Amino acid sequence: MIAAATLALTLLAVPAPQGADTVPVITLAEALERGTRLEPNYVEALGRVAEADWTRTAARLAFFVPAVTTSLDWTKYSQPFFNFGTLQQASTSTTFNATAQLSLNARRLVELGRSRAELEAATSTEVQRRYAAALLIESAYYTVLSDAELARVAAERLRRAEEQLVLARARVASGAAVQSDSLTVRLELVRARVDVLRQGAALRASQLELGRRAGMDGPRQAAPLDTLPPPALPLSVAEAVMQAVESGPEYRAARARERSAESALKAERTGYCRACRSRRSTTATT
Repeated sequence: MIAAATLALTLLAVPAPQGADTVPVITLAEALERGTRLEPNYVEALGRVAEADWTRTAARLAFFVPAVTTSLDWTKYSQPFFNFGTLQQASTSTTFNATAQLSLNARRLVELGRSRAELEAATSTEVQRRYAAALLIESAYYTVLSDAELARVAAERLRRAEEQLVLARARVASGAAVQSDSLTVRLELVRARVDVLRQGAALRASQLELGRRAGMDGPRQAAPLDTLPPPALPLSVAEAVMQAVESGPEYRAARARERSAESALKAERTGYCRACRSRRSTTATT
């Protein structure tokens, strides 16, 4: 009893918070714009899209741009000799060789189809990662709004408990009640102050999480949303599920990976086919 009474008196001695610290406010659109660009998985997906795009460009250029190979050989002799290329005495010999080869085969066509499938898979994965990042940011945003409302409710509970304590003390002073009748009111006040501290800590943590998701230093307060009722959805739940199954990013990425695997198998089979090659070699010796 003594320990409980001491704890209650300690909590009663803690002053109630007069107001929250000034926290910068951020809207949902700003949080999505900043946070999506900085999400690591989304940035990685963007890099893979760029890589797949360059792979497709290289597969296209392989039909028109030949493969060029160059080599340079320089030799120094211990004694001078007569160079028939320059018709002069020389002690060094330089040989330059350039080879251009253009190859046309079925493997080129298969690799082009494979590069297209990989680009589509990378693009679908990028969309999927963007949706996932937006989901995390929106979850953090609405958590801040929820914790702010809970903190407001806790503050109202504390205010009512303080008013009830003032009334209970007035009744005791007027003789309408004994002093022990105010113990229940004091206990409610202690609980209200504990709830304020707990909800304040939860609100601060959610604000810091929102700031981290948005790529900002320090906490951020979510801007209040419009209180008007939301408009009706343009499609039903069944239509949304059907559209997600048929054209969702995960489905498109899986189908693109399937086509990429089929193209890889065809590319291995084209090794048995003949290829048409055009080669031009030039050698110069000095």
